[in-house]
Amino acid sequence: MIGMKKTLILSFVFAIVAFFGCAAQQISDDPSQTARQILDITIDENPESVILSIKGNQTLTYTSDVERNPMGLYLSFPETAADNVLGRFIPPKNEIINSIRVGNFVEDQTALTIVFVALNQDPIYEIISDRSEIQIRFTKKADVSYTIEPGEESAAIHPVKVQNPETRPVQRTPSPASRLKEVTATTNEGLTTISLEADGAIIDYKTFKLINPDRVVFDFYNLKSPDWRQRTIGVQSELVHRIRYYGHPDKLRLVIDTRNNRLLKYTTKATDTGLIIMVDRAKDSAVSAPIN
Repeated sequence: MIGMKKTLILSFVFAIVAFFGCAAQQISDDPSQTARQILDITIDENPESVILSIKGNQTLTYTSDVERNPMGLYLSFPETAADNVLGRFIPPKNEIINSIRVGNFVEDQTALTIVFVALNQDPIYEIISDRSEIQIRFTKKADVSYTIEPGEESAAIHPVKVQNPETRPVQRTPSPASRLKEVTATTNEGLTTISLEADGAIIDYKTFKLINPDRVVFDFYNLKSPDWRQRTIGVQSELVHRIRYYGHPDKLRLVIDTRNNRLLKYTTKATDTGLIIMVDRAKDSAVSAPIN
């Protein structure tokens, strides 16, 4: 029997913690700075799923990224404010959503809202966009049960001979990187490949897109820059025209200045000695998709 559907209106009660350190500043309360607003965030729950709804005063554009440590889902809304729902909310106990944080920032003179959904488990979800409303449907884990048919009881109690498991090689976990050595870029048939060489695997980072001007931003945590100055790499590509990277006290930021952010996709691939970022053309705006 289908249970009663519960709707919870989110009331945010704590100040947001800044996600981007020195690079981002809290925007003022002047609503004239941006016309696009997030007006309300709600949670609907049914026996199969938990549905997070983000509602705006007009069509919302966004990028999303799954964070593994801590586990959560980042949603980045460029040129958007969320003055009515700023802060941190801890919903009633459920198996999927732990907490939600919302913050407004200005990044290179561009208004930006970040919604971080902290999760209790690795998510299975889909995002449905319907003009001014975005729904994230998190699927609950299904209960596995079965009925023993007549005659199966006797078979169930018989001991079963267990074969020796196949010996498999132990997989080595690469050491995390602490210092960047070099950044290089190559272009081949429209595909731009950016290679980050470091003293270990680069795994602790998040990424998002910004527009006007168009660019892709990577924030690498616990990774030091070769020096304090900004370094710039020119790229001869129809999608990318330069790469910039520079250090912050708690992270290293890499910016890919693109020619049209809405007409590309980018993927990442971790290596034992760094990270590879591949930028390619796409019909629609796409978020990053790490390659396992």
